[in-house]
Amino acid sequence: MVLSFCPATARREYRPVSPDRVVSAATWIGLLQFLVFGYLLAMRYGHFLESRARQWGPLLRRASEVFQSGSLIIVTLEFLIYPVSLLLLYFALEGFARFITGLIASEVVPSLPVYVAFKLRKNFRKRQESKRVSQLPTDVMTVLPDGRVRIATAHRRPQWNNPNHTIEIGSLHYELDRMDQGALPHPFVFFLRRAPLGKVLRSYERYPPPVAPED
Repeated sequence: MVLSFCPATARREYRPVSPDRVVSAATWIGLLQFLVFGYLLAMRYGHFLESRARQWGPLLRRASEVFQSGSLIIVTLEFLIYPVSLLLLYFALEGFARFITGLIASEVVPSLPVYVAFKLRKNFRKRQESKRVSQLPTDVMTVLPDGRVRIATAHRRPQWNNPNHTIEIGSLHYELDRMDQGALPHPFVFFLRRAPLGKVLRSYERYPPPVAPED
């Protein structure tokens, strides 16, 4: 039930036991959300109309039907100005969207507040990671006599272990030859060899040389 409110990235991080049950939960909780918030919105709107009718009743009874219809539009717009009214309307519409999307497309529409919370958490983690990376020592790159490139780094770079991963340095393409353990502050040492001509770039990144290459 909790995951039915979360975005897809959260469901990939915290995998549900049954994705179908998540869709089902999103569908029927969406319907319940629509009914509850729709009811609260209607009750609030009814009370608001009653208060305005008592306030403007004598004037409206003497007015024309056109003026009475126009006043109803004005009162409705005034009602929607209030933040509580807008919140009730939004959550009612969100619940309806979650219900219809789950029922017709079998997809989960996340709740906006939960989506925003995960987005803020992701941005916070990215800032923390960027801060951590900025404090690491600079990589040291060396071009070896046999044409390979040796990179000593403090970064793990797990993607480089993928045999389909290609690293571009300058205008040349490389792939991982082997990895060794190094001494601090560069505990990871990667040896890159030239990628074969015509290699399909299934996974790719551009690596900027951190310092001038040492021959």
